[in-house]
Amino acid sequence: MTPGGGPRRQAGSHGNEPGRTDRTRVWIRSEVRQTERRAPIVPADAGWLTSQGLVLTVEESPHRTFPVSDYAAAGCRIAPAGSWPGAPTGEYIIGLKELPEQPAALAHRHIYFGHAYKGQRGACQLLHRFAAGGGALLDLESLVDANGRRLAAFGFWAGYAGAALAILHAKGRLPGPLRPVSKEALDAALRATRDGSQPRVLVVGALRAAHLSWPVSHRPAGTSKKPGTWIPLPCSATTSS
Repeated sequence: MTPGGGPRRQAGSHGNEPGRTDRTRVWIRSEVRQTERRAPIVPADAGWLTSQGLVLTVEESPHRTFPVSDYAAAGCRIAPAGSWPGAPTGEYIIGLKELPEQPAALAHRHIYFGHAYKGQRGACQLLHRFAAGGGALLDLESLVDANGRRLAAFGFWAGYAGAALAILHAKGRLPGPLRPVSKEALDAALRATRDGSQPRVLVVGALRAAHLSWPVSHRPAGTSKKPGTWIPLPCSATTSS
């Protein structure tokens, strides 16, 4: 910690330890998108990873939901925002959304939603950057297990939060701009929307998130989970995928 109480920034070698070159090293970068407040690894999981021998470096971020001090307390090293281009090339650089336009040549192994392997807009330019620098893109959108099932996909809490926000929006009770809120506060806001109405809800998608997306306090018993089925929901209309 610094004399002022804040986490100490990592300097120089970015945390390379003398005599230990065999440890997996992960670098969590700051997101370029100012509205992206999520983190690819939360502090609790970062602490577990460090306990398993991984070396984690976390960049400072002015908009990430989790304060950098939480990562420092979990045993992570702290680096300035946007400093990942200078990290050793053996680091895995992990994020969520798009990279900045520079550097033009990418030398690291990047793990994030690159949206590059299905011919999306800008995919060719992005892949040329990796080819120019000798790096690699491990696109979260395309990582699958031995059965071909995606490893990184929207899950329970993504569906829960999406359905909850849709309910609040339909009831005219969704404040803006959106800010982090606890599950207890979100559930309380949902309970306040109950007015006895019976709208219909269409659940669509692969059902990774959708089949559990309705907030439990609003979910009718015995409802169908079949995709494309209209389902009565005693709160408000929503669509989840």
